[in-house]
Amino acid sequence: MEVSFKDIQLGHQPKGLTLITSTIDLSPLWLVDLIASKSGEQTLLVTFRNTRALHEKGLKRLGIDINSSKRVSILDISDQLFPISQGQFTTASLDSITKSITNTIEKCYGNGHAGEVTVILEYPDVLLSSAAHKGLEAAKVIGQIQRACGGGLYVSCNGDEPLIGLDESSSLAHEQSTFLAQLVHQCNSCISLRPLSTGRAHDVTGIFRITRGPRVVSTQSVSDAEYLYFVSGDSVKFFYR
Repeated sequence: MEVSFKDIQLGHQPKGLTLITSTIDLSPLWLVDLIASKSGEQTLLVTFRNTRALHEKGLKRLGIDINSSKRVSILDISDQLFPISQGQFTTASLDSITKSITNTIEKCYGNGHAGEVTVILEYPDVLLSSAAHKGLEAAKVIGQIQRACGGGLYVSCNGDEPLIGLDESSSLAHEQSTFLAQLVHQCNSCISLRPLSTGRAHDVTGIFRITRGPRVVSTQSVSDAEYLYFVSGDSVKFFYR
């Protein structure tokens, strides 16, 4: 039986953290745009990998025109990650990245919006790919950003098995695993997008799973739930599993 997205309880809480993990063959782009479009708060979408234009297109399909919207804004930070210095690519410091994001959050609050600001970080684990930053350090940055946004924080990361396995010979796998472990301990809820064990069906894209995190406040109940979902063109359908 089909279920509406508005009836799915994501378990997100003000000032809290919702972690979204996905695999390389199941892009969370549609979910990031959907959350941004449905949020009742002022929302800042920070992308570390995808372009602003890509999200503008996705949000427009959902009825949000970024150029005129006073509720949703996008910060494309991908071009700040590897600045050129003296003709060579360098890696931006975590302090400069954090400052860029928190300054933008402050501007959102300064726009006269009475409510809180919700922030969505898309693929901040890209910071680990250059080997210049450690998983524990990157997780501390997430904590700083979380404290800056009263509406809460969504973090979308790669959760592929090769990146979270126990292969100690891979420094990237080790740092990714450390980073995700820190976020899991901080989150109120965790959303995972996973493929079917039998592969993709013609009418099912994958599994949409919500699990309770360790930081759920006593006044809110977060129930574990699992759905099948199907992405087709501009629409996404959910079904009880």
